Amino acid sequence: MPTVTVMIVAQHAVIGALLGSLVELAGHLAAFPEPGEKIWDAVRRASPTLTLLDSDHPNSTDIRVFQEARTVRSPLLLFSSSMSRNETETVAASRHLPSFNLPIKYREFVDLVDHSLATRRDGTPGTSGEHSIGAAV
Repeated sequence: MPTVTVMIVAQHAVIGALLGSLVELAGHLAAFPEPGEKIWDAVRRASPTLTLLDSDHPNSTDIRVFQEARTVRSPLLLFSSSMSRNETETVAASRHLPSFNLPIKYREFVDLVDHSLATRRDGTPGTSGEHSIGAAV
């Protein structure tokens, strides 16, 4: 089975580290942008299987992020630790992205990642989907 690499783009290092732990517990590799690296450059460099994108990150809405993700066929999952679930879903829907809020239960996180990976394998474009999960721990 090919290695699954999940790029984690988080506004705050602690959030990135926590998501990285969840990714690794699920049996995947966690990747992160290098310090000072633009999100779109990180996606191009790592060519991740999946990208988790923090809606609070200042470059999360840059069109180049979406273009690079589509080029490398990396589905985008939008997440937030600061917005309400409804706010996150509204932002995600406007971008046609699945989303989740932190905190999230481990099983729900794994199910969302698996769903996104299955969507990618089925040939659905990497930046589409209507799946939203979010729950308190």
